[in-house]
Amino acid sequence: MRGGKWLLGLGAFVVAVGLSEGLLSLIYPQVYRRPPKIWQFDAELGWAHVPGGRGRLVTPEFSVEIAINSAGLRDSEYAQAKAPGVRRILLFGDSFAEGWGVESADALSTRLQSCLQQGGERVEVLNFGVAGYGTDQAYLAFQKLGKRFHPDLVIALFYGNDLWNNASPRGIGAEQGYKPYFRPQRDGSLLLQGVPVRKTRYWDADRHKSAPYAERARQYLRTHWHLYALVEKALRPEMPAAQQTKFYDGLYGVDAAGKWQPVWDLTGFILRDFAESVRKTDADFLLVYAPSIVQIEEQNWVDKRALHGLDGAYDLKKPNRQLDALSRRYGLTMIDLYDDFKRASADRDLYLRDSHWNAEGHLLAAQSLCGFLQSPEANRP
Repeated sequence: MRGGKWLLGLGAFVVAVGLSEGLLSLIYPQVYRRPPKIWQFDAELGWAHVPGGRGRLVTPEFSVEIAINSAGLRDSEYAQAKAPGVRRILLFGDSFAEGWGVESADALSTRLQSCLQQGGERVEVLNFGVAGYGTDQAYLAFQKLGKRFHPDLVIALFYGNDLWNNASPRGIGAEQGYKPYFRPQRDGSLLLQGVPVRKTRYWDADRHKSAPYAERARQYLRTHWHLYALVEKALRPEMPAAQQTKFYDGLYGVDAAGKWQPVWDLTGFILRDFAESVRKTDADFLLVYAPSIVQIEEQNWVDKRALHGLDGAYDLKKPNRQLDALSRRYGLTMIDLYDDFKRASADRDLYLRDSHWNAEGHLLAAQSLCGFLQSPEANRP
């Protein structure tokens, strides 16, 4: 009798888990899978795209195809030599530039190229965005590869977490591991450190095959079972509370004592050298600020403050003013997308719930940049 009850209880448990898994996958999915062979270790940049790589990026919100061309760009094929009469624009940045969460046809670079071409211009917009990159890696990527493509204009897309990417020897909010980084010197120059980049076990293709059985089992459950992923996320937050507070304090915290100013100054030095490197190729440099979801959606900021216990004094326009001041100091042209996004958010969603732009967000950013690049102001000698 006891055995029968035990089997009945076990059967009920299995059925309950199965039902929970099925409902969770439909209502509140948790599984997150990165596509294979899309990113690889790079001793100079930390990580980079795999030339010719293909895969499907699957998260609880979306499933999109990612195809990398022979040069390592999430883009169509382009010859390094530029055709006569063609204006070539290179877009650098992190996952926002890369087009995280949207198909390539909906990404900023593709939308911008289409908009400019509709205006009658012969133009190519090449997507050099790589998920997880800071401004420092974008600068180094331009030196390593970008300038070979003979640009007329280089756009550096800046998103808030780039501030911390620039200050860290490791990727922020990513699994990629170590990266190159700069440290300012007394004379205002930058010293490149962390190269060659230390390779971590994350980049070993066969790491799961050789891992202990328990680790392989956890990896399987993490990427196939929504219920397991939900429980794991609840028990192990993605970022410790103290690190979350530091992240938001540096970006938005009222900082009368100037505690976080050195981090902003470092970003300014990197942008200065990035622009100088671009200008040496006879190309123009444009800094574009991509507003964060907490700046545009008021409820999202309310939720973030409650979730992370952010009880300090905050100024959500601080990044905009900091970048504007740095641009003025170093003679950079800057476009701030904040106002356009704030206006448009009144009647449409522009962000995925993971804080990246959705297709509408990419389209709006492209339209804003297209309008600027077609304006007399952008074409003044």
